[in-house]
Amino acid sequence: MSCSNKTNNQIKYKGENTIFLTESAENSHSLLSKVREDLKITQENFKLQDDFHFEDFRLVANGVFQAEGHVSCRIRGRNFSPVVSLNQNYSTESLNFILILWYVLGKKGAISIILNKNNKLVIRLQSESWDTVLNIYSEYFKYIYGEKYIAFKKLLDIRRLTTDPSKEDTKFNINSLSYAIQLIYSLSEFGVNRKISLLDQLKLLNLPKLDLPVYYTGYSDNHSKFTIQFLIGFIIGDGNLFLRMRLSDEGSVWLIPILSLPQQNNKYNIHFFLMLKEFLNSNNIKFSLKKGRKRGGRIRFRKECCKLFKRYVNRISRRSKWDLWKYNSFNFFLF
Repeated sequence: MSCSNKTNNQIKYKGENTIFLTESAENSHSLLSKVREDLKITQENFKLQDDFHFEDFRLVANGVFQAEGHVSCRIRGRNFSPVVSLNQNYSTESLNFILILWYVLGKKGAISIILNKNNKLVIRLQSESWDTVLNIYSEYFKYIYGEKYIAFKKLLDIRRLTTDPSKEDTKFNINSLSYAIQLIYSLSEFGVNRKISLLDQLKLLNLPKLDLPVYYTGYSDNHSKFTIQFLIGFIIGDGNLFLRMRLSDEGSVWLIPILSLPQQNNKYNIHFFLMLKEFLNSNNIKFSLKKGRKRGGRIRFRKECCKLFKRYVNRISRRSKWDLWKYNSFNFFLF
């Protein structure tokens, strides 16, 4: 893994050791050097167990990416580079998960541990390589849905539009670059909030604002069926498990375990949650959707729900040989 942008508040992770980065550690060059060296040695010896279950892990990893993955593209003049990353709050379990993911992806991408603006450790796996993103990441994460699923398709078109061999056709190049810029700004609904507006970006590159052809606006979503492994991964990444307390008329207290799945409210997530609802209903699990800026849903952990999750949480932990970093929460709700 390459090490770039090395600062006192960033440590590149190259092994499976546990790292604690504190404010006092930021100024300790000797400590950082020692940690980096230890991690380098550990990474060189890392191997998966022989009975590691790749497909279970892959489905869970797709769920985590659905919740916490990021797909975008950088613009540097008329050069473009994809940015695909997966972030998680640091813990021993999430650290191990990221390392395994990096390993099964052919050791492609860089793993880093950064200190965010809230002074919390965040683990990140990231690639800015067109070859890695289009040929490895997009294939591995083909079980995701919505905006991120479509973003990978858009990246493929962006690559085609910005690497056309007919360099002598000036008009074609101008049009294709304009299309590419507009696709980049449409990769996520937050594209409109870039520091430079779409119109200003086009002006900087002396490009016209053109209407996108229909084949660049009609991307289809993933309609493949959900799996419980994917759902568990999604919960790991973005689920909130909590108890609701209710006082009965007789004075007793009822504890109602609830799973909340908050997501941004856009047309792709509406489709995603409707598919999720259909999947859960087919397993006799009640799932309610709520409206608002952060559209999401809630699951109550009743008998059918507990049986389903208990079976698969145990299976994933046993077969994939890695610990879910919300495993204790699952245990509390299911056992």
